[in-house]
Amino acid sequence: MSYITSIEIALPGYQYSKAEILEAGREWLRGTEVEALFCKFVESAKINKRYFALPLDHILSLNGLGERSNVFAKEGLKLSAQAVASALKFRRIAPSDVDALIFTSCSVPIIPTLDVLLINNLGFRNDLFRLPIYQYGCAGGIAGLALADKVVKSKKRALLVSVEVCSLLYQKKDFSISNLVGSALFGDGAAAVVISREADEGLEILKTESYLIPNSSHLMGYDIKDDGFHLLLDKELPSELSLCAPKIVNNFLKSCNLSSDDIHCWLLHPGGIKVLRSLIKALDISKEKTEPAWNVLASYGNMSSASILFALSEFMKNFSYKKGDLVLMVGIGPGLTVELILMRCTCDKYGVK
Repeated sequence: MSYITSIEIALPGYQYSKAEILEAGREWLRGTEVEALFCKFVESAKINKRYFALPLDHILSLNGLGERSNVFAKEGLKLSAQAVASALKFRRIAPSDVDALIFTSCSVPIIPTLDVLLINNLGFRNDLFRLPIYQYGCAGGIAGLALADKVVKSKKRALLVSVEVCSLLYQKKDFSISNLVGSALFGDGAAAVVISREADEGLEILKTESYLIPNSSHLMGYDIKDDGFHLLLDKELPSELSLCAPKIVNNFLKSCNLSSDDIHCWLLHPGGIKVLRSLIKALDISKEKTEPAWNVLASYGNMSSASILFALSEFMKNFSYKKGDLVLMVGIGPGLTVELILMRCTCDKYGVK
């Protein structure tokens, strides 16, 4: 078994309220046919604020993959280093105590990958096992956590790092529905998680599973063009999840001799209100049991692979649970893939919510 013993998040310095996003959107789209539609998306998203690595006017002035890659190397390193330093400090361990580093992101790719910059800048050992996971989309955080669970069977301690600068993917001249929805939803952030095979207070990972839904690759992804990544979101995504998710999740729980009633908290991917509502209805669970995801969505927006880890942090730090309570993480990503992790609380915790 493996144990999640520390998790910390990091946010960039530019915070924007919903009102400020609306104002910027009106300036961006003034005179176009989609100005009112974008404002409708922002209002209905139920996101109170978002954080960005750059000012909004700078983001909308970016051109091409090269400029975006340079920004990601600088700002992504800054964000991930902050999250890593906090996570290691909480456990009172040094970078040299980490045996494996798993890195995940679906922001602009760079070579060498950002984990190399982390190793060189933070003093990690040169012989640690490292594995970057790119373009796994919103499911990257939970997929990385599942991989860390496997890695610590041979390594003592692993560190999972997720950093997303989703704002680099905004496209000023793209007035498609997908780009408008993405611009109303996505924000920037990073998370770092320490996973150990030594029992400790936190969460014990019991079982993981990944399921690829056949013939669903058209529902979510990016169209890569000369000027960068263009978001693709099919309007049928929520309904497809409603059809497929119950069987996938229930079969997983059945394999663990459990039912949905046995789960204390459901950590769903905070991808948007339509995705959350569809999953809650399809899985026949109460909204109260999914509160961490709603809190993350309202406070930060969708940060792709980092979002599910923000929900995990929200639960571990701010919610009450008892030793033995079960937690189920449900991640959604391009493919269409559903990632599941069953965990058990190893201590009592009395949170503020």
